[in-house]
Amino acid sequence: MDADGHSYNQSVGVHHCNEADYEKFYPSVRDQHLLISKLKEENAFYCLDDKDTDGKPLETLLFGKSDIVMHHRLDIIFTPCVPEQLTKANEH
Repeated sequence: MDADGHSYNQSVGVHHCNEADYEKFYPSVRDQHLLISKLKEENAFYCLDDKDTDGKPLETLLFGKSDIVMHHRLDIIFTPCVPEQLTKANEH
């Protein structure tokens, strides 16, 4: 909920982060440089799209009092597009 009492519920897409996205990352601590570099090489980072699935700009102001707690939160529910039933044959 924002200062005007508005609550937001948006469905957002994600994409593999690119160099422009990485430039927006906070600097990592020295001990994590190697790990961050490896994760970038493996294309392991996902970034939120700028617009929601309806084409509206993404509400990214995650501060201030919300409707339940004294801070905002971002809940991420990540589900595969085509769920696969886990069996002994396809265990990873």
